[in-house]
Amino acid sequence: MQVYPSKELLPYIRHYLFLESGGAATKKLRLFSDGHMGIVFSCKDRLAASIQGGRHVDFLPHAFMYGQVTAFKDLYLAGETALLIVVFQPNGVNQLLGLPAKGITNTTVCITDILGKQGEALAGRLAESIVWQEQLQLLDRFFRERMVRKTYAQRSLIPSALDFIL
Repeated sequence: MQVYPSKELLPYIRHYLFLESGGAATKKLRLFSDGHMGIVFSCKDRLAASIQGGRHVDFLPHAFMYGQVTAFKDLYLAGETALLIVVFQPNGVNQLLGLPAKGITNTTVCITDILGKQGEALAGRLAESIVWQEQLQLLDRFFRERMVRKTYAQRSLIPSALDFIL
């Protein structure tokens, strides 16, 4: 299910995705090169970056950020899955978190390396919540707090330029 963030976050966050699945079969999640960065919260079983001999290897953290990808990237799920994905606008990560896209292109980074203890706490609260509306409120509140810390100049120049380009 795709859900939009609160109105004040739309310049930074494109949408939230809530994905759930069950069963033991391995499922593939494909990240496309669409120019967007995102944060993935895996609230149940973890994702694997690769499969060898039918077994999942190279597990990803329960919460991680992925950078813009220049070619598609496959991730693998098995078991009960509940993913919450924050898909940012093209410059949203830079505007909210101060991270340039170039620094994490084609990589994944543990959420604690980016957001520290606050990111870890958010991931824990999201995993404890079983209602998507509550998870949506947690995410909106978390990102609104980061938005408030930015100055007006930081919030207005780049989004205006992006709007003009788009």
